[in-house]
Amino acid sequence: MLFAICTPAIASEAQIGLALRILCGFGIDEIADAFLSNKETINKRLFRAREKLRDEKIPVELGHQL
Repeated sequence: MLFAICTPAIASEAQIGLALRILCGFGIDEIADAFLSNKETINKRLFRAREKLRDEKIPVELGHQL
């Protein structure tokens, strides 16, 4: 999942935000504080990043595929 999130298709700030949210379980308020931003901005950034991952057909799911 980390490799899917860290694709160059999305901005590095969005990569970090998604990693904090999905992989580390941080809340939007905590992520906003880390970026010195407000939660509306972070929500929009993460939404756009998820949309980009969907558009690029990059799967973000748990599980192993061998």
